[in-house]
Amino acid sequence: MARIQPMELIASIRGSVCGHDAVYMRTRKSDGATFAVKLCNPVTPTSTEQVAQQNKFKTVAAAIKALTPEQKADYKAAWSKLKGKAFPTLSGYIFKQEYGKLA
Repeated sequence: MARIQPMELIASIRGSVCGHDAVYMRTRKSDGATFAVKLCNPVTPTSTEQVAQQNKFKTVAAAIKALTPEQKADYKAAWSKLKGKAFPTLSGYIFKQEYGKLA
């Protein structure tokens, strides 16, 4: 990783210069050091396992959107019994329950 001395012009530069550039700039907040990093492989193709996991997530998200108000009320009643223990949010509880149906 190359370390550069920040100048007045690039004191707060971050990100890449353009969309197809493989050099990434970042300024560290703790001490203000600016780094230029060359990305070895900026676009890694997704593996079959990653695609399968993405498809599971999409399926669960679609199932949650398709829930009726009655089903949401049932989930809320069941979640309120567990509130603060295993699931801090209702949406996390619903996601876990719907995800469990896929297995």
